Amino acid sequence: MQWASHFTTDLTALTSAVSALSWPKGTTMTATALASATTELHSGSADGRPKVVIVITDGRHMNPHQTRQAADALRKEARLMWVPATEHADMNEMKTFASRPVASNIVPVQNFTSLADVGVVNRVIASACRNVE
Repeated sequence: MQWASHFTTDLTALTSAVSALSWPKGTTMTATALASATTELHSGSADGRPKVVIVITDGRHMNPHQTRQAADALRKEARLMWVPATEHADMNEMKTFASRPVASNIVPVQNFTSLADVGVVNRVIASACRNVE
């Protein structure tokens, strides 16, 4: 697992860090990623703002049971959104991982390439943020 950045408001540095990432290939350890997100939330500021975790996934995880447990724990700390970037994701399973209401917390997209489309990004942001400035 790679962290591109921890919490930051420096969008230039974040853009550079994300652009420098390469696809690691191999097993999708979604449960580990969710546990890391929970830890990251605890290390961040507690300024009273709502916490939202957005999971962009290929829909394949190594251990569905551990993923469900990690999602359950994370939902106690934050709103948990899922962006399955494939038409092959198990949407019924994804619905058990997402915060409620499910319709507001799952934003399916066709593939990872479509994440570069402004319309797709706008859909994810509109679902994640009640007030967008």
